[in-house]
Amino acid sequence: MATLFFWNKALDPENYEGYRVATLNGLKRDAEHIPAEEVANGLKEILSNQISLPKEDLLREGSKLFGFARTGTQVDLAMKRGVELALAKGSFLEKDGRILINEGY
Repeated sequence: MATLFFWNKALDPENYEGYRVATLNGLKRDAEHIPAEEVANGLKEILSNQISLPKEDLLREGSKLFGFARTGTQVDLAMKRGVELALAKGSFLEKDGRILINEGY
C-alpha cells in the first residue's frame, strides 16, 4: 500500500530539492512520514560527496542523515523508496552493485 503525502501548494514534489533532518534536540519524524522525494534528495547529497556507494551502504548513510541510529524495517523501507524513486526518475544509476548520481540528469 502506498503512503499518501500532502504537500504545500507552493511546493512541487517533482521539483523539490530539499530535505529535513532531525533537529538539534533529537526530534525526528518517523521514517514512514518522510516522503521518498526528501529521502532521494538527502541520498543525492551523500552521493555528491562519496561519488558512488554500494546500495546497502547508501541506505545506512541515509538512515544516519535522517537521524536514525539503527536501521529497522520502516527506516530501511523509507530509504529504499528514496533510492527506487531516484532510479526511476533517472537521477541515480546502478552500476556494478553501486549507486551513483546520473550526471546527465
